[in-house]
Amino acid sequence: MVLILESTLLVFMAKKISPSQNKSSKMAVLSLDPSSGSFKVGQEFEVKIILDTGDYETDAADIRLSFEPKILAVTKISQGKIYDDYPAKRVDLERGVVIINGVASIASSFKGREVFATISFKGLKPGKTDLIFEFAPLSTTDSNVVATRIAKDVLGEIEGASLEISQ
Repeated sequence: MVLILESTLLVFMAKKISPSQNKSSKMAVLSLDPSSGSFKVGQEFEVKIILDTGDYETDAADIRLSFEPKILAVTKISQGKIYDDYPAKRVDLERGVVIINGVASIASSFKGREVFATISFKGLKPGKTDLIFEFAPLSTTDSNVVATRIAKDVLGEIEGASLEISQ
């Protein structure tokens, strides 16, 4: 009987603090700066990934940013200072995806709005292309932001970028 009460209490507590059910909490947002721009073939430029954690303290974030590898090349990925460790910073050229993971140490977390990482691109050929965060609400296999103590994905909104590469 004690086990049933403890299980019921844990379920009630989880429901009470779940970000998907707490409508008054501001969810996290991922955006890009600049959100649009025109660049030349051969020109290198930077795009900053901005993380706004909303009302949540966070322990980690995973970024999956799609791009068109026929139009853009990734020349560098620079981590931000939000988290203590960035264990993954890589480009999947076959899929055209930049993958960046940031993790806080046990003693720290992050709440606020700051640059998560900066990606340096180079225009390869003329064309219009979008930078798009792979994102589905509450999924953990795409871009996500993990809230401290509740270990839930609190990413609620994404804002990509539209770019044009010209001769």
